[in-house]
Amino acid sequence: MSAPIAPQRLPIDVVDLDMLAEALADGSPEAEWYFHLSSGDVRPTGDWNDGWDAEELEDQGWVWVQRSGGRGPFEDMEVFTKAIGDVRARDLLSRALEGRGAFRRFRDTIREFPDLVPLWRTWSDGRERARAIAWLVEHDYVVDTEADAALAECHVTTRVALDAARGAGGASIDAAEAPARWTEVLELIGRGEAVTLTRGGVAIAAITAYERQG
Repeated sequence: MSAPIAPQRLPIDVVDLDMLAEALADGSPEAEWYFHLSSGDVRPTGDWNDGWDAEELEDQGWVWVQRSGGRGPFEDMEVFTKAIGDVRARDLLSRALEGRGAFRRFRDTIREFPDLVPLWRTWSDGRERARAIAWLVEHDYVVDTEADAALAECHVTTRVALDAARGAGGASIDAAEAPARWTEVLELIGRGEAVTLTRGGVAIAAITAYERQG
């Protein structure tokens, strides 16, 4: 038997953060996930590990991913819902979170508010990536400075989404179209509505009127 692969700090960009985020959020009791110490690969159990026991997988550099389950994603829904400025949307989504089946009801309900969908996607994806990065840092698997930078990027992205959700009811405009529609943007802001700039359906910035004090 070969010697186990020694842990090493990986560059953050080689880690499959999307798969790691999915692994950490997976609430399925049947699923098991593994992270590879050298490649940054993340895999659920399947044909690839048939016939290998836990010790043999560890010798090959695979470590078991202990999942957080659904609590983190549920808290994401709660925080996002409380931030929504549209009273009707906030009320309906708050009700959707009550009792069993909250995840399905939330997904179904938010589709009734198309302006909120890209904001929710941006917020949820950013939060899941942040949890994945935090897991890597906790286990000392990645370079600290790179992890800090990646976390900061997640925080900026999610803050933009929440800021836009607070002004929900305004318009979503693709960033590439914004210069040609700038008069429309100014009119919306003048009416006190928020304008969310998107790229590929994902919120990247929120423009709101400056609120003067005094």
